[in-house]
Amino acid sequence: MKKETKSVKSFENVVLSTIQANPLNPRKNFEGKKFEELIASVRKVGVIEPVLLRPIESGKKSKIQYEIIAGERRFRAMSQIASEDGGLDKNSIPSIIQAMSDDDAFDLMTIENLQREDLSELEEAESFKIYLEKKGKEALPELAERTGINPQYINRRVMVMSLPKEVLKAWGKGEIKYGHCEQLIRLKDKKLTLEYLARLKGEDNNHRDIETVKELKGEIDEHAIPMKSAKFNIEEAGCLACQSNTDCQAALFEEKYEGVFCTNATCFKKHQGDYFTANWKKYGKHAKTNGFRFRRDLNYNDYEGFNYRGDPGEKCKECCHLISLLTIEGKFDEKQACVGDKTCFNQIVKAFNAAKQKEENKSKNKVKGTGQEDDSDIPRVSWHGQHFREEFHKVRIPEIMSELPVDDYRCLCLSLMAMLKSNHDAEVKFAKQWLPEYEAKENLYHYEINSAKIWDRILHLNSEEIVRAHRDIAREIIMQSMTFTPYERYKVGKILNIDLATEWRITKEYLDKKTTKEILAMIVKFGIDKDTKAQAYLHENLNKKRGRFDTCKKSELVSIFLDSGIDLSGKVPTEILISEKEIKDEEED
Repeated sequence: MKKETKSVKSFENVVLSTIQANPLNPRKNFEGKKFEELIASVRKVGVIEPVLLRPIESGKKSKIQYEIIAGERRFRAMSQIASEDGGLDKNSIPSIIQAMSDDDAFDLMTIENLQREDLSELEEAESFKIYLEKKGKEALPELAERTGINPQYINRRVMVMSLPKEVLKAWGKGEIKYGHCEQLIRLKDKKLTLEYLARLKGEDNNHRDIETVKELKGEIDEHAIPMKSAKFNIEEAGCLACQSNTDCQAALFEEKYEGVFCTNATCFKKHQGDYFTANWKKYGKHAKTNGFRFRRDLNYNDYEGFNYRGDPGEKCKECCHLISLLTIEGKFDEKQACVGDKTCFNQIVKAFNAAKQKEENKSKNKVKGTGQEDDSDIPRVSWHGQHFREEFHKVRIPEIMSELPVDDYRCLCLSLMAMLKSNHDAEVKFAKQWLPEYEAKENLYHYEINSAKIWDRILHLNSEEIVRAHRDIAREIIMQSMTFTPYERYKVGKILNIDLATEWRITKEYLDKKTTKEILAMIVKFGIDKDTKAQAYLHENLNKKRGRFDTCKKSELVSIFLDSGIDLSGKVPTEILISEKEIKDEEED
C-alpha cells in the first residue's frame, strides 16, 4: 500500500528523476505524430499545464518520490527532451502535488484519462475493465455518471476485453475495428475466433478474406445453429441465459435476429453429442447403424458413404465402423457410412454394384412384349449425351440472346435469373417476396431453396412484376458490403442524385465515435458556438457559462447537437464528402 507523505496541495517544479509512472495507467501508446507534436510544443514553450502528482514512500531516505496521477504524456515528452539536455536529474516539470489515498489516486487517474481525447479505443476499454475489476460491477453507474459515458457503451467494451490477446492486439494496431470485436465476442470459441481473425487480416490462404463488420456478422449468422434444432434440454444446459444465444446478444448489442440461434458451435455440439450417445439406439434406429459422428469432425478421406454406392451387407451391420454422419443440427448427412478399412468397403460396394448393373441391363434390354433383349438404344459412354447437348447450348444461347431487343421481356427474365443464381442473399430476398411457401420461414438463409420453383415463378411474372422484382433484387445486391464497395455505392448514389452535402445529417452514432476534442472542433467549424439556440441550451439546460463549450462533457456536447434545436442541414464534416484522392485511388485500382 502506498502511503501519503503530505496532506496539503501545493505547486512546485519537481525534478524529473523523482517521478514515476502509475502502473495502473491503461494508456500505453506514447508514440506517433501527436506525441511528436507535443514534444515540439514543450521544446518551444515548455510545459504549460502542470502534471498532477502524489508523494509516495520510495524507500530512499535522501529523496521524496512522486507518482503521476495525470499528465504522463507531458512527463514523457519533457523526459525525452531532458535526456538530450542535461538528464533527468537536472530538469524539472511544473507540478501540482496533492496527497491522496490509493483509491482516490486510482479514481482521479481513471476519470481524467477517460475525459482526454487521445485515448485509443483499446486503452479506453482497458480503462473501463481495470476500473470495474478494482471497484466491482456495482461501480458502473458511478463511472458512467462521472464520465458522461453511456453504461451500455462501457459494458460492451468491457466484454470485448475478454477476447483472446491476439484479437485485442490486432484491434490496438488498427488491423480490425471495434465492430469486428463485437461480432467475435459472440463466438465463445477461441479456435474459431482466431480463424476469423486470420481472415480479417488476410492471412488465411484457404478461405476468402473478410473485410467489413457486416460481412463478418453475415458469416457468423450463417454458421450459427438454430436453437430449435437442439435435441437436448436447452433449459437444463443453461442456453436460455447464455451470451452465445442470439436472443441474449440481441438485447446486449441492440440488434435483431430472425429466430434464435447459438453461436458457440463447440458447446452446442457437446450437448448434442451427449444426447445422441445416450439415445442412439432409438434415434438411429431407422438408419440401422452402430453409432454416429459429426460430419464436420471428418475429412472426406476419413470415411466412405453408402449413399448411391451400395447397401451394407449383414457383415457390415454387425461392424462398429458402420455409422451415421450427422450435421450438428442432428440431420443425417450420410445415413450409412464406413469409417473402417477401405479395402473391405470397396469389395462390398464392387460386389453390390456388379449385381445391380447386371439386373438393370437385363431389364433395359428387353423389347416390350417379347421378353427378348435389345441393345440398340443403350449408350456405350454415359456422359456423351449431356456433354454434346451442353456444347450446343454454349454456342446457341449467346447467339439468340445477342439478337433479342433490349426491351424484350425475356431479357429481364434472364437477367433476373442470372442475378439470383449468382447471389444467395438475393435469392433469399426473392423467395420471401414471391414464393408463399418460403415467406413464413424464420431464417431462410439456412434453408435450401428450390431453384426450379424460383425459375418457374420468374416466368410467370407479368411485365410490371418483373420490373419491380428487378429493382428490389438490384437494391438488395447493391447494399451488400461483400458485393459493392463503399466507393461503388457512392457512384450508385450519384446515379440516384443523392447529394451528401445537403442530405447527410450528423447523428448520435457518428458523434459517439468522436472524441471530445473532435466534437469541439466541429462546433467551431460549423459556427455552432455562435448559434443562439446552442448558446441558450448551453446556459439554460446545461448550466454552463455562455460560450464555454469547452467546459462540457462529451455527452453534453452531443446533446447540444441533437437536442438544442440547431439546424444541422449543410453541416457535413469533410470526411463524409468523398475526396479527390479516394476517387483517384479507386479509379487507379
